[in-house]
Amino acid sequence: MRVLAITNQFPLPLDMGGPLRFFGLAKAMAERHNVHMLALARPNTTDELVAELRSELGGPVEVFEPPAAGGWVRALARGVPPWIEAQHSPELARRAAELAAEVDVVVLLDDYAGIYARAAGGRAPVLADKSNVMGWSAAHPAVAPPTRKGRAHQAMSVRLVRRFERDAVRRATTVVVTSDEESERLARLYGRPADAVVPSAIDLPALPERNGAGRAIGWLGTHEYEPNVEGLVRFVEDAWQPLGEDGCRLLIAGRNPSPRVAELERFPGVEVVGFVESLDRFFAGLSAGVVPLWHGPGVKLKTLTFMGAGVPTASTPVGLEGIEAEGGRDCMIGADARGLAESLRAIMADPELAARLSANGRQLVAERYTWESVGRRFVDLLETVAVR
Repeated sequence: MRVLAITNQFPLPLDMGGPLRFFGLAKAMAERHNVHMLALARPNTTDELVAELRSELGGPVEVFEPPAAGGWVRALARGVPPWIEAQHSPELARRAAELAAEVDVVVLLDDYAGIYARAAGGRAPVLADKSNVMGWSAAHPAVAPPTRKGRAHQAMSVRLVRRFERDAVRRATTVVVTSDEESERLARLYGRPADAVVPSAIDLPALPERNGAGRAIGWLGTHEYEPNVEGLVRFVEDAWQPLGEDGCRLLIAGRNPSPRVAELERFPGVEVVGFVESLDRFFAGLSAGVVPLWHGPGVKLKTLTFMGAGVPTASTPVGLEGIEAEGGRDCMIGADARGLAESLRAIMADPELAARLSANGRQLVAERYTWESVGRRFVDLLETVAVR
C-alpha cells in the first residue's frame, strides 16, 4: 500500500514529544507499507538527519523550508492562526496535491499539518492524527494572559484556532486522538468524536541497574513547552522545601533550561542538570520520578519513559491522561503540589511500595504503550481507512 505522510515538524532528532510520536508512527507504517514523507524543516534539520530518516523509512523523504514571512494580516485573510500560517509551505501543499492522487491514503502526522488537508483531500482518504485538540488547550484558563489586551488577543487566537481546526477535522476521512479525554473535547467543540484513540508510545528502555545514589528525584521534559515549566515551578515553590530540607534532591533534566528554571536552585536540594547524555545513567541514580503537570493535552511521554525505565513515578492526573494506570499499583497520583510531595515521601519511606511501583509501572508500559503494540494498532486502522 502507498502512504503519503505529511508533517510540519521534521521527525528527527527525537528531542520532543511531537517528533517522537511522528517518527514512531512513520516507522510502524514503513514496516508494512511504502511511505513517502513530506516534511517541513526545523532549525536543526541537517542533511545527515534527512538521510537517516530516508534510511529508517526505506522510502522518499522530501523536506521543505518554512516560508520567510507570515503575520496576522495574511493569517486573518486565510482564517488561519498566524503561527500556523507562518509554517505553511505552498511548495509542500502543491507537492501534496500531486502525490495524493497517486497514493492509497494520506496521513497528516501533526495538528499543524491540518493546513494541508485541503490540498490532499478529495484525492485519497485522509487520516488526521491529532496529538492536541488545539481549540481546547488554547482556551484553557491556565494560559489566560493577565492583561485585558492579552485576553482579547487570546480570544482572537482561540477563534482562529477553532475555525482552522474545525475545517481540518471536517476534511479528514478519519480522525485519531491520543486519549478518551481528547475525543470528548473534540466532540464538544466540533460535534465529532474521534474515530479512534491511539496513545503515544515509547521504545521500552533498558532496566537500569540502580547505583544506590540516595534520595534523588528526577524531572524530565522540554523546557520550551510552557506547561512543563509552569508545572515544575509550581511544584517546587509550593511543596518542595520540606523534601529538600530532609535531604532529598530534585534533578531537573532537559535541554536549554530557562532563567526561571535556573532560579529554582535557590531551594534546598534542587539541581538543574540540563541536557543528559545518557538517560540510562540518569535513571540509574533516581529513587523516583515526578511529573507535575496541571494542563496540557495528549499522552505524556515523560510519564511513560519514567515508568518504562522502572522508576517509581508520582504524577498529577493530567500527567497520566491516556495512560490506564492505577494509583498505588502502577504509580502514585497527587492532585496538587503537596499531594505530589506526599506521594514522593511515601515512595522514599517504603522500599516495598517503591519496588511494586517499579515493577508494575514497567510491566504496564511494556504491555500497552510500546511502539510494537501501538504502531500495529495504528497501521491496522490505516489499512481500514484506505480500503474504505
